[in-house]
Amino acid sequence: MLVNQSVNQVANGQAPSSINLAGIQANTSVLVDSQSVLNQDDAEQSFTRLFGLENSTKTVQFPAERLTKQEIEVAATIKECDLIAEKCADYEAEFIARGNIALYDLLQKIYVVATQINASEFKTQILSIMRDSLGDKGVKIQANTPELTVLTKYVVGGDRKRASNYSRVLRIAFEDEVPTDELASYISRRGGMGKIYNNEQKAAAIEEASGTTKERLALMKQYLLLTQYESKTEFKFDEPINLHNSDKLGKAETASFCFFLTSYDRSKDVYRVISGHDFGRSYEDNILRFMIKSATTDIEKIRKGVESYKQKLKAKVLMPMLDFTSASNVKNNLL
Repeated sequence: MLVNQSVNQVANGQAPSSINLAGIQANTSVLVDSQSVLNQDDAEQSFTRLFGLENSTKTVQFPAERLTKQEIEVAATIKECDLIAEKCADYEAEFIARGNIALYDLLQKIYVVATQINASEFKTQILSIMRDSLGDKGVKIQANTPELTVLTKYVVGGDRKRASNYSRVLRIAFEDEVPTDELASYISRRGGMGKIYNNEQKAAAIEEASGTTKERLALMKQYLLLTQYESKTEFKFDEPINLHNSDKLGKAETASFCFFLTSYDRSKDVYRVISGHDFGRSYEDNILRFMIKSATTDIEKIRKGVESYKQKLKAKVLMPMLDFTSASNVKNNLL
Protein backbone atom coordinates (compact mmCIF):
# COMPACT_ATOMS: atom_id res chain seq x y z
CA MET A 1 0.00 0.00 0.00
CA LEU A 2 2.88 2.34 0.81
CA VAL A 3 4.36 1.82 -2.66
CA ASN A 4 0.94 2.24 -4.35
CA GLN A 5 0.28 5.38 -2.35
CA SER A 6 3.60 6.91 -3.41
CA VAL A 7 2.99 6.01 -7.08
CA ASN A 8 -0.50 7.62 -6.94
CA GLN A 9 0.98 10.75 -5.37
CA VAL A 10 3.46 11.09 -8.23
CA ALA A 11 0.65 10.55 -10.78
CA ASN A 12 -1.43 13.31 -9.15
CA GLY A 13 1.48 15.76 -9.16
CA GLN A 14 2.01 15.52 -5.42
CA ALA A 15 5.35 15.08 -3.69
CA PRO A 16 5.67 11.48 -2.66
CA SER A 17 5.92 10.66 0.99
CA SER A 18 9.41 9.57 2.08
CA ILE A 19 9.93 5.88 1.56
CA ASN A 20 12.11 4.04 4.07
CA LEU A 21 13.56 1.39 1.77
CA ALA A 22 15.66 -0.10 4.52
CA GLY A 23 12.63 -0.35 6.72
CA ILE A 24 10.60 -1.98 3.98
CA GLN A 25 13.43 -4.39 3.11
CA ALA A 26 14.00 -5.37 6.74
CA ASN A 27 10.35 -5.70 7.68
CA THR A 28 8.64 -7.41 4.78
CA SER A 29 6.17 -9.34 6.89
CA VAL A 30 3.17 -8.24 4.83
CA LEU A 31 3.06 -6.17 1.65
CA VAL A 32 -0.12 -5.49 -0.27
CA ASP A 33 -1.02 -3.59 -3.39
CA SER A 34 -4.31 -2.03 -4.24
CA GLN A 35 -5.51 -5.20 -5.96
CA SER A 36 -4.55 -8.10 -3.71
CA VAL A 37 -2.57 -9.35 -0.70
CA LEU A 38 0.74 -10.97 -1.60
CA ASN A 39 2.59 -13.50 0.49
CA GLN A 40 5.99 -12.48 1.94
CA ASP A 41 8.14 -14.17 -0.73
CA ASP A 42 6.15 -12.66 -3.60
CA ALA A 43 6.22 -9.25 -1.94
CA GLU A 44 9.97 -9.33 -1.56
CA GLN A 45 10.44 -10.45 -5.16
CA SER A 46 8.06 -7.73 -6.43
CA PHE A 47 9.84 -5.09 -4.37
CA THR A 48 13.34 -6.01 -5.52
CA ARG A 49 12.19 -6.24 -9.14
CA LEU A 50 10.38 -2.91 -8.93
CA PHE A 51 13.44 -1.02 -7.73
CA GLY A 52 16.07 -3.08 -9.58
CA LEU A 53 17.69 -4.44 -6.43
CA GLU A 54 18.08 -8.09 -7.52
CA ASN A 55 21.86 -7.94 -7.82
CA SER A 56 22.66 -5.18 -5.36
CA THR A 57 21.70 -6.69 -2.01
CA LYS A 58 22.98 -9.66 -0.02
CA THR A 59 22.82 -10.88 3.56
CA VAL A 60 26.00 -11.70 5.50
CA GLN A 61 26.37 -12.68 9.11
CA PHE A 62 29.52 -10.58 9.66
CA PRO A 63 29.96 -8.09 6.81
CA ALA A 64 33.55 -8.31 5.64
CA GLU A 65 33.72 -4.54 5.23
CA ARG A 66 33.16 -4.16 8.99
CA LEU A 67 36.13 -6.42 9.96
CA THR A 68 39.71 -5.26 10.15
CA LYS A 69 42.50 -7.15 8.41
CA GLN A 70 43.66 -8.41 11.81
CA GLU A 71 40.21 -9.73 12.73
CA ILE A 72 39.83 -11.52 9.39
CA GLU A 73 43.27 -13.16 9.56
CA VAL A 74 42.91 -14.15 13.22
CA ALA A 75 39.45 -15.65 12.68
CA ALA A 76 40.63 -17.60 9.61
CA THR A 77 43.69 -18.96 11.45
CA ILE A 78 41.67 -20.01 14.50
CA LYS A 79 39.11 -21.71 12.27
CA GLU A 80 41.87 -23.62 10.46
CA CYS A 81 43.42 -24.69 13.77
CA ASP A 82 40.02 -25.84 15.04
CA LEU A 83 39.65 -28.07 11.98
CA ILE A 84 43.14 -29.52 12.54
CA ALA A 85 42.31 -30.10 16.22
CA GLU A 86 39.23 -32.06 15.20
CA LYS A 87 41.35 -34.23 12.91
CA CYS A 88 43.88 -34.72 15.71
CA ALA A 89 41.16 -35.81 18.12
CA ASP A 90 39.85 -38.25 15.51
CA TYR A 91 43.39 -39.62 14.97
CA GLU A 92 44.00 -40.09 18.68
CA ALA A 93 40.67 -41.85 19.16
CA GLU A 94 41.12 -44.02 16.06
CA PHE A 95 44.79 -44.96 16.25
CA ILE A 96 46.54 -43.96 19.50
CA ALA A 97 43.80 -44.95 21.95
CA ARG A 98 43.13 -48.21 20.12
CA GLY A 99 46.87 -48.83 19.80
CA ASN A 100 47.37 -48.34 23.55
CA ILE A 101 44.58 -50.78 24.33
CA ALA A 102 46.21 -53.38 22.09
CA LEU A 103 49.66 -52.69 23.64
CA TYR A 104 48.37 -53.00 27.21
CA ASP A 105 46.69 -56.27 26.26
CA LEU A 106 50.04 -57.55 24.89
CA LEU A 107 51.87 -56.52 28.05
CA GLN A 108 49.27 -58.22 30.19
CA LYS A 109 49.82 -61.47 28.27
CA ILE A 110 53.60 -61.18 28.80
CA TYR A 111 52.96 -60.41 32.47
CA VAL A 112 50.81 -63.54 32.87
CA VAL A 113 53.46 -65.75 31.25
CA ALA A 114 56.21 -64.13 33.35
CA THR A 115 54.27 -64.94 36.50
CA GLN A 116 53.81 -68.53 35.36
CA ILE A 117 57.52 -68.92 34.52
CA ASN A 118 58.53 -67.44 37.85
CA ALA A 119 56.44 -70.03 39.68
CA SER A 120 57.50 -72.96 37.47
CA GLU A 121 59.90 -75.64 38.70
CA PHE A 122 61.30 -75.65 35.15
CA LYS A 123 62.04 -71.94 35.13
CA THR A 124 65.77 -72.40 34.45
CA GLN A 125 65.17 -74.68 31.47
CA ILE A 126 62.55 -72.37 29.96
CA LEU A 127 64.77 -69.30 30.19
CA SER A 128 67.77 -71.25 28.88
CA ILE A 129 65.87 -72.18 25.72
CA MET A 130 64.79 -68.54 25.28
CA ARG A 131 68.38 -67.33 25.66
CA ASP A 132 69.63 -69.85 23.10
CA SER A 133 66.88 -68.92 20.67
CA LEU A 134 67.63 -65.21 20.99
CA GLY A 135 71.33 -65.92 20.46
CA ASP A 136 70.55 -67.85 17.28
CA LYS A 137 68.59 -64.82 16.02
CA GLY A 138 71.50 -62.49 16.72
CA VAL A 139 69.80 -60.77 19.65
CA LYS A 140 72.39 -59.87 22.29
CA ILE A 141 71.76 -61.38 25.71
CA GLN A 142 74.28 -61.12 28.53
CA ALA A 143 74.68 -63.46 31.46
CA ASN A 144 73.31 -60.82 33.85
CA THR A 145 70.34 -59.82 31.68
CA PRO A 146 67.26 -59.86 33.95
CA GLU A 147 64.88 -62.77 33.41
CA LEU A 148 61.96 -60.46 32.66
CA THR A 149 64.01 -58.74 29.94
CA VAL A 150 64.89 -62.13 28.43
CA LEU A 151 61.19 -63.00 28.18
CA THR A 152 60.27 -59.57 26.79
CA LYS A 153 63.02 -59.74 24.13
CA TYR A 154 61.89 -63.24 23.21
CA VAL A 155 58.40 -61.86 22.51
CA VAL A 156 59.19 -58.51 20.84
CA GLY A 157 62.41 -59.55 19.09
CA GLY A 158 65.61 -57.56 18.69
CA ASP A 159 64.15 -54.09 19.25
CA ARG A 160 66.30 -53.27 22.26
CA LYS A 161 64.60 -50.00 23.19
CA ARG A 162 61.11 -51.43 22.98
CA ALA A 163 62.06 -54.51 25.00
CA SER A 164 63.72 -52.32 27.61
CA ASN A 165 60.67 -50.03 27.94
CA TYR A 166 58.26 -52.96 28.21
CA SER A 167 60.35 -54.84 30.77
CA ARG A 168 60.74 -51.73 32.93
CA VAL A 169 56.99 -51.27 33.23
CA LEU A 170 56.47 -54.97 33.89
CA ARG A 171 59.16 -54.89 36.59
CA ILE A 172 57.42 -51.97 38.29
CA ALA A 173 54.12 -53.84 38.12
CA PHE A 174 55.78 -56.87 39.76
CA GLU A 175 57.18 -54.65 42.51
CA ASP A 176 53.71 -53.18 43.08
CA GLU A 177 52.28 -56.74 43.15
CA VAL A 178 49.67 -55.95 40.49
CA PRO A 179 47.29 -58.90 39.87
CA THR A 180 47.78 -60.43 36.44
CA ASP A 181 44.25 -59.60 35.30
CA GLU A 182 44.57 -55.93 36.28
CA LEU A 183 47.76 -54.91 34.48
CA ALA A 184 46.02 -53.08 31.61
CA SER A 185 43.85 -51.01 33.96
CA TYR A 186 46.90 -50.43 36.20
CA ILE A 187 48.88 -48.91 33.30
CA SER A 188 45.93 -46.75 32.22
CA ARG A 189 45.25 -45.62 35.78
CA ARG A 190 48.85 -44.46 36.21
CA GLY A 191 48.79 -42.44 33.00
CA GLY A 192 50.44 -44.82 30.55
CA MET A 193 53.84 -46.48 30.23
CA GLY A 194 55.89 -43.32 29.84
CA LYS A 195 54.40 -41.66 32.87
CA ILE A 196 54.87 -44.77 35.02
CA TYR A 197 58.57 -44.94 34.20
CA ASN A 198 59.13 -41.19 34.55
CA ASN A 199 57.44 -41.17 37.96
CA GLU A 200 59.60 -44.08 39.10
CA GLN A 201 62.74 -42.29 37.90
CA LYS A 202 61.74 -39.12 39.77
CA ALA A 203 61.01 -41.09 42.94
CA ALA A 204 64.38 -42.84 42.70
CA ALA A 205 66.14 -39.53 42.09
CA ILE A 206 64.42 -37.95 45.09
CA GLU A 207 65.36 -40.90 47.28
CA GLU A 208 68.98 -40.79 46.09
CA ALA A 209 69.14 -37.00 46.48
CA SER A 210 67.69 -37.27 49.98
CA GLY A 211 70.38 -39.76 51.01
CA THR A 212 73.09 -37.64 49.39
CA THR A 213 71.83 -34.49 51.11
CA LYS A 214 71.86 -36.18 54.52
CA GLU A 215 75.37 -37.50 54.01
CA ARG A 216 76.59 -34.10 52.84
CA LEU A 217 75.10 -32.44 55.92
CA ALA A 218 76.61 -35.05 58.25
CA LEU A 219 80.07 -34.67 56.70
CA MET A 220 79.97 -30.90 56.85
CA LYS A 221 78.77 -31.04 60.45
CA GLN A 222 81.69 -33.31 61.31
CA TYR A 223 84.08 -30.89 59.59
CA LEU A 224 82.72 -27.96 61.64
CA LEU A 225 83.12 -29.97 64.84
CA LEU A 226 86.73 -30.69 63.92
CA THR A 227 87.54 -27.02 63.33
CA GLN A 228 87.05 -26.30 67.06
CA TYR A 229 90.54 -27.72 67.69
CA GLU A 230 92.16 -24.97 65.62
CA SER A 231 89.99 -22.17 66.95
CA LYS A 232 91.86 -19.38 68.74
CA THR A 233 88.75 -17.93 70.36
CA GLU A 234 87.12 -19.32 73.46
CA PHE A 235 85.13 -17.93 76.38
CA LYS A 236 83.23 -19.05 79.41
CA PHE A 237 79.52 -18.27 79.35
CA ASP A 238 77.97 -18.18 82.80
CA GLU A 239 74.42 -17.36 81.75
CA PRO A 240 71.85 -20.14 81.23
CA ILE A 241 71.44 -21.52 77.71
CA ASN A 242 67.94 -21.18 76.26
CA LEU A 243 66.71 -24.65 75.37
CA HIS A 244 64.30 -24.77 72.45
CA ASN A 245 62.08 -27.72 71.49
CA SER A 246 62.39 -28.99 75.06
CA ASP A 247 59.19 -30.98 74.60
CA LYS A 248 60.99 -33.04 71.93
CA LEU A 249 64.15 -33.78 73.85
CA GLY A 250 65.75 -37.12 73.10
CA LYS A 251 68.59 -38.58 71.12
CA ALA A 252 66.98 -37.60 67.85
CA GLU A 253 66.86 -33.93 68.91
CA THR A 254 70.26 -33.67 70.57
CA ALA A 255 72.04 -30.68 69.10
CA SER A 256 75.75 -30.55 68.21
CA PHE A 257 76.19 -26.80 68.54
CA CYS A 258 75.14 -23.88 70.71
CA PHE A 259 74.26 -20.65 68.92
CA PHE A 260 75.08 -17.30 70.51
CA LEU A 261 73.18 -14.15 69.70
CA THR A 262 75.62 -11.22 69.68
CA SER A 263 75.65 -7.54 68.92
CA TYR A 264 78.61 -5.53 67.69
CA ASP A 265 79.70 -2.63 69.91
CA ARG A 266 81.38 -0.17 67.55
CA SER A 267 82.66 2.06 70.33
CA LYS A 268 84.80 -0.74 71.75
CA ASP A 269 85.13 -2.87 68.59
CA VAL A 270 83.88 -5.97 70.37
CA TYR A 271 80.95 -8.35 70.12
CA ARG A 272 78.65 -8.50 73.14
CA VAL A 273 76.92 -11.84 73.81
CA ILE A 274 73.22 -11.33 74.38
CA SER A 275 72.08 -14.92 74.84
CA GLY A 276 72.92 -18.56 74.05
CA HIS A 277 70.55 -20.97 72.32
CA ASP A 278 70.24 -24.72 71.88
CA PHE A 279 67.75 -25.10 69.03
CA GLY A 280 67.65 -28.88 68.94
CA ARG A 281 68.81 -30.99 66.04
CA SER A 282 65.98 -30.36 63.56
CA TYR A 283 66.23 -26.58 63.56
CA GLU A 284 70.01 -26.73 63.89
CA ASP A 285 70.17 -28.83 60.72
CA ASN A 286 68.13 -26.21 58.87
CA ILE A 287 70.58 -23.51 59.94
CA LEU A 288 73.55 -25.63 58.85
CA ARG A 289 71.93 -26.38 55.49
CA PHE A 290 71.60 -22.65 54.93
CA MET A 291 75.24 -22.11 55.93
CA ILE A 292 76.59 -24.75 53.53
CA LYS A 293 74.17 -24.29 50.63
CA SER A 294 76.91 -22.83 48.42
CA ALA A 295 79.45 -25.53 49.34
CA THR A 296 80.34 -28.27 46.87
CA THR A 297 77.86 -31.10 46.31
CA ASP A 298 80.62 -33.54 45.36
CA ILE A 299 80.22 -36.11 48.16
CA GLU A 300 83.49 -37.88 47.39
CA LYS A 301 85.38 -34.61 47.51
CA ILE A 302 83.80 -33.77 50.88
CA ARG A 303 84.65 -37.23 52.26
CA LYS A 304 88.30 -36.87 51.26
CA GLY A 305 88.42 -33.33 52.59
CA VAL A 306 87.07 -34.28 56.02
CA GLU A 307 89.38 -37.29 56.30
CA SER A 308 92.38 -35.22 55.22
CA TYR A 309 91.58 -32.49 57.76
CA LYS A 310 91.15 -35.08 60.49
CA GLN A 311 94.59 -36.56 59.74
CA LYS A 312 96.09 -33.06 59.75
CA LEU A 313 94.73 -32.41 63.26
CA LYS A 314 96.02 -35.76 64.47
CA ALA A 315 99.47 -35.03 63.05
CA LYS A 316 99.59 -31.71 64.90
CA VAL A 317 98.34 -33.41 68.06
CA LEU A 318 95.58 -30.83 68.19
CA MET A 319 92.71 -33.29 68.28
CA PRO A 320 92.24 -35.52 71.32
CA MET A 321 91.61 -39.21 70.68
CA LEU A 322 87.86 -38.87 70.62
CA ASP A 323 85.52 -41.39 69.06
CA PHE A 324 84.77 -39.50 65.86
CA THR A 325 82.96 -41.42 63.16
CA SER A 326 85.27 -42.12 60.25
CA ALA A 327 84.48 -39.93 57.29
CA SER A 328 84.35 -43.01 55.10
CA ASN A 329 81.60 -44.53 57.28
CA VAL A 330 79.45 -41.46 57.81
CA LYS A 331 76.94 -42.64 55.24
CA ASN A 332 76.02 -45.62 57.38
CA ASN A 333 76.33 -43.79 60.69
CA LEU A 334 74.88 -40.36 60.19
CA LEU A 335 75.42 -37.94 63.03
